[in-house]
Formats: sequence, C-alpha cells, structure tokens
Amino acid sequence: MSRNGVRRIAALGGFLLALGAVPGHAGAQRPPVRHAVPVRAAVPDVADLPLDEVPATGSRRSDVMAVLLTGDGGWAHIDRVIGERLAQAGIPTVGWNSMRYYWTERTPEGASRDLARIMARYGTVWNRDRVVLIGYSFGADVLPFLVNRLPPEMQARVVGISLLGFSDNAVFKFRPGGWFGFDAGTRYPTIPEIARITRIPVSCVYGTQERDTLCPSLHGRNVTEAPFPGAHHFDGDYDALAAVILRTASAVPARS
Repeated sequence: MSRNGVRRIAALGGFLLALGAVPGHAGAQRPPVRHAVPVRAAVPDVADLPLDEVPATGSRRSDVMAVLLTGDGGWAHIDRVIGERLAQAGIPTVGWNSMRYYWTERTPEGASRDLARIMARYGTVWNRDRVVLIGYSFGADVLPFLVNRLPPEMQARVVGISLLGFSDNAVFKFRPGGWFGFDAGTRYPTIPEIARITRIPVSCVYGTQERDTLCPSLHGRNVTEAPFPGAHHFDGDYDALAAVILRTASAVPARS
C-alpha cells in the first residue's frame, strides 16, 4: 500500500479529534505546555509551540534528550510509544505536533529557529546538553532542512538523527487534502538536504512494503538503513522502532 493510502485512514481519525485544538475552529483552545520545572528568564519560551513532554521515568541516567517531530496525523500512538520507551531508558522526549504546527505555513528557516528554541529550552529544563532528533513521515521529511539551518553551536549538540518513513519531498504547510492525493502545495526535494548532513549519524527506517521511501537510495557513510516488515506503519511494531532509536542514542558515549 502506498504511503498516502495508509495515511488517509490512520490520520483522519487524529485530524477529527484535533479539530478542536486547531486555530480557526470553534472552541479552539490549546492547553498550555506543562513545564517540568519553574522557568528562568534566560530559558527560551515555547508556549506558542504544540509540544508534548515525556519526562524520563526510568532509573537509567543519560545526558541525551530527544525531540520527536510527528507525522501529519499529530501526536499519535506511534509517537507516544516511542516517547515512552525512550523515557523509560532515561531519555526525556519532547514531541512536536506537525499537524498543528504546520497548519500555519512555515519556512525551513523559521521552523529551524523554533527547533533551536526547543533544544535550548529543554536542554536547560532537563539538564541535557545533547540531542537525538527523530522524525516520522511528514516530520522526517522536514527534519533535514531544520538541522541544516541550525546555528553551529546547536548543530554540534545533535548526536543522532532517526528518519522514519522518509520520502523524497517535504512540505511546510499541512493540507488535509494531501491525504487523498490532492495538491499538497510547494514541495521541497529532500535529497539535497540529507546529502548535506555528513557528520551526524543517521538511521533511515522504512517499511519493506513502502513504495515511496527514499531510504534504500541513501548511500552516505553516516547513514544506516533499517528495513522493517510492513508499510508506512511498520506493522505496528513500535517497540522495535524505539529500539533502533535507542541504539543510535546508546552509541553516544556519556560525558563524565
């Protein structure tokens, strides 16, 4: 089944549930982000961003945090499971809801600035100075653009990238019609962007039944290909997906 086919079914339910939280709809009111600790003035504010915090819950200690860019279905089951598994391994995770964020059209530069804010804030709040970046579907497609536009000091903090269901084009505006094959708007080729990332380890995860995945065609020395059974939802084996991401994070030596 094609990527669009599975997204139509899986994402439509999340879209309908989220309508009440999307700007412009009656009764729309997004609950504020719950901060883990009181915020100092020097810590960037992210209250304007649609984020979900998953603090570390396990006994293991890590100096790595994760930022997870969701698919266009929003903060869905796949994202929650991955966030929970990382948190259990001592890696706190902040989920960035792509459907709600890209409801307003963005630019690669503006979205990258917002990623830098997220990294700065939660690096301070959670006392983590290194970051693993994860993108699923829509979030995977835009992620290389954001990484390449981070300030050098922020880019240096990124120790791993996991792209789940990565395709050859990104869009920076969410359009529900894209689920049904209608025009999704301006498309940005992803190959030139991922080719620019040479220092950071990248794991590219894809379903063997996906017809539009880009992962098998990536040949960078820093890229690891990770095929999974199934299509765009990996047969629901989200625990195994989390294990791939954890291996990326675990390969990073802890700082003393």
